[in-house]
Amino acid sequence: MSVLIDSSFVGTFKTGENMSYTARVLKELYQSDNRFLVKPKVVFNTSLIDAALYDFFRRIRGHTKEFSYLDDDVRDKIRKINIEKVRDFKSHINKFRHHQLLGSSHDLYESLYSLNMLRNRVHIQNEKGSFEADERHAFTHERLLLSEKCTEFVLCFLSKNYPRKSDFVGGIELPWEPHFDSDLIWNKTG
Repeated sequence: MSVLIDSSFVGTFKTGENMSYTARVLKELYQSDNRFLVKPKVVFNTSLIDAALYDFFRRIRGHTKEFSYLDDDVRDKIRKINIEKVRDFKSHINKFRHHQLLGSSHDLYESLYSLNMLRNRVHIQNEKGSFEADERHAFTHERLLLSEKCTEFVLCFLSKNYPRKSDFVGGIELPWEPHFDSDLIWNKTG
């Protein structure tokens, strides 16, 4: 079983196509229960979130007729952000948290910060000392599950709360059993 997400929330076709491709790569990785594949799974899951958040800001800046459901002041503040200077995942999370664009869950945003640091462990030397020194201890099954839950939540939330009129990509399929009852995560105000 898998989670199929309507990708109409994506504003840039190539970003959506690349997200769909990454999800297909994940499907291949998830065919194996090999514990040595936890790191690439976490990195790819988190990269999907990062791409979705970055695309969201580009979409707000470039699609002026969309987002009528956001407060004018929120739209204006986001449109003033120099997206070229806010390229890192942590900055995206900060902006989403500040404007509560993914709701108000403290735990969600803290989990996203944690995943940002974990994804940066793609750098084997780990100069910043993030998590355990040994990668086999840093990339655990529990952290993989966290990356799955956050990826599923963020993409589903964006899909249901910030859709476009059409889905040019044809959906994004996440290769795991659903972690959530979809009714619990759709409403931004809930």
